Order: sequence, then structure tokens, then C-alpha cells
Amino acid sequence: EHYLSPAMRSAAAEYSTDSRGRAPELLHFLKEYHVRGREAEAIQLFQDISRRGQGIGDLVSSSDIDAALMAFSEWKDQGRLGMPALYVSETHKRNFTCFVAKKVRADALQLLKTPVVPGMDQVKIVHPEADPAALRPMAESGWYVPDPPPQVQEEDSANSAAQEWEEYVHPETGASWWWNPRTEEALLSPPPGWTR
Repeated sequence: EHYLSPAMRSAAAEYSTDSRGRAPELLHFLKEYHVRGREAEAIQLFQDISRRGQGIGDLVSSSDIDAALMAFSEWKDQGRLGMPALYVSETHKRNFTCFVAKKVRADALQLLKTPVVPGMDQVKIVHPEADPAALRPMAESGWYVPDPPPQVQEEDSANSAAQEWEEYVHPETGASWWWNPRTEEALLSPPPGWTR
């Protein structure tokens, strides 16, 4: 039996009423586990579930899992586009925080200072032709799949607690999530009392 992280259980519940295939969401889980350095664990879990041929109840089919694994392999082959990373520069003898923008050729990636967001003006290029071997995933927890929300403290009133939250939008999925900097909590749905 495999352990499903809180993030995986939370997001599976979030999409349980959606009639579309789950491959895109599963791909985000694989990407999240990749940047956290736990890719092998997630792949093994998905392969074990897929081999049984039953998926995960009514939530995820075996074909969704297979499609996500294939898309993940393609994402890595294409250079891990959109991934937050650290570029270890031998020339400058320092690390640069960056995002993978595109694969320039088989042995080179274009790296940007900020993520690629459609409609956004040109962003600063960190390296126009970086060596993929000098790139390390930045363990940015919650980049592809936000961490599940911790239990809300009962002593906080909904209205005063809602004022402490900030809304963020994932650049790739467009999904909103909320962050409370004081308590370091994240939510996938608006906090109680939230108004724009």
C-alpha cells in the first residue's frame, strides 16, 4: 500500500466532480514531486496503480495515469518548460534563480528571471543557451500543486481571518489559491468570509 500525500488527496477530492480526464492534474502532481526531489516515489505509485488496471475508484482511471506518465516523460524530454530552477553558473561562480522558458536545442535551454505568463511583457533572460546539466529543480513547494490547507483555528472569526489572506493564481493552470503569511497556511478554495 502506498502513502498518498495530503496534496494528492486534497487535489483528488477537488477534481472528484469533474467529468474530464485527470491526466492534466496528475501531470501537475508528477511535476510537483519532481521539483521536491520525490519524482521516483510518485512514478512508482502511479505505475503500481496503473498495473492493477483499476485506477483510483471513480476519481482516476488507469488510462489517465498512463497519459500523465507519458506527458511527464515528454515534459522532461522538452526541457522541463516552466519549471522553477537554480542555474549553477561555472562562469559567474554563483547560482541563479530562474524558470525554464524553452529548449533552444538538444543541449541548451533558455532561462528567464520570471515565469512565462501569456500577455506579459518581455522578461529578463538569465541565460540564452544554458547547459541542462547545470540546472537543478528549485524545491519550491506548492508551485504545481498547492499544499493542502491545515485545519482552520476555531478561535479566529471568519471575517477577521479572511483579511489576512492573499489570493494567488498559478501561472500554468490559472487556478486560484490563497496564502496566509501570518500562519503560513494555503487553501485551494476561498477562506471563510473572503471577498475580493
